[in-house]
Amino acid sequence: MLRHLASLAFLAAAACGGSGGGSETAQCDQQPGQGVSQPCCPAHGIDACGANLFCAAFDGRELATCYPERSRLDRTECTEDRHCSSGSCNTAETRCRSAPGTSCAPSIGCAPDPRTGGAYACVASSSTCRPVGDGSLGSTCATASDCESGVCTDNQCAFGGRTCGGGDGTGPCARDPGSGDCIACRVGSFDCRGECWETFSDVLQCADASGCTVDGGVTIACAIENCDAEICAHEACAETACRPARCY
Repeated sequence: MLRHLASLAFLAAAACGGSGGGSETAQCDQQPGQGVSQPCCPAHGIDACGANLFCAAFDGRELATCYPERSRLDRTECTEDRHCSSGSCNTAETRCRSAPGTSCAPSIGCAPDPRTGGAYACVASSSTCRPVGDGSLGSTCATASDCESGVCTDNQCAFGGRTCGGGDGTGPCARDPGSGDCIACRVGSFDCRGECWETFSDVLQCADASGCTVDGGVTIACAIENCDAEICAHEACAETACRPARCY
C-alpha cells in the first residue's frame, strides 16, 4: 500500500514538470515545452516554452504566453536582451533599446551595432540613434565617458573646463581651448575694462606678479596660463556689463 501511494505521488509531480519542480511547478496548469503563442507557466523556467521561445506576460497581459526570441520591437517591454529585435534590453526601463539609425527615446537608448559592436547614442534633437563619435569636441556622445573631455552636453562632447561668463558651449574656447580664436575671444573682454575695472585690475596685478608684463604690455599667453581665474572673473563681469561674444 505504501509503495502504491509513493508511485502516485511521483506521477503527480511528473505531470507538473518533473520531480524536481517542487511547489512552484505544482501550480502550473500548462506542460513544459509550449509552442509559440500558447499559454505557458513561468515556473517551469527555461523549459516553459520550446526552443528559441520564451515565456512572459507583456503589454498588460495577465496570462503568460510563448514569444519567439528577438520578437519584441524597439521601445516595447522586455526583461532580457534575447527578447528584443535590436538584441538589447534596457533592464532598468524594461524596454527594448532602438536599433542603429532608427527612432529612439533618450530614456531607453540605443542598441550597439550588431556587426561591429559600435556604440550608438539617442540624439535628443532628432530622436534618432546615431553612431558615437571619437570623443573629440563636438562629436556625438551618449554619456560623459564617450568624451575625451569627460563632458557630454546635448549629445555632443563639450569643453571640460570651467565656463567663464556663463557661456553656452558654442564659442571658440568650447570647440578648441588652445586655438588662436579662443585666445582672441578672451582678450576681447579686455575692451570692457572701463566698466569692469576692478576685475581688470586684478588681471593686471596677477600678470605683473607672474612676470607676464614686458615693456608695459601683457603677454597674453603667459597671463592666460598664470592668471586664468582672474581673467575668468573679468569675463564674467564683461558678460553682464558689455555682453561681448561668448568664448565658451
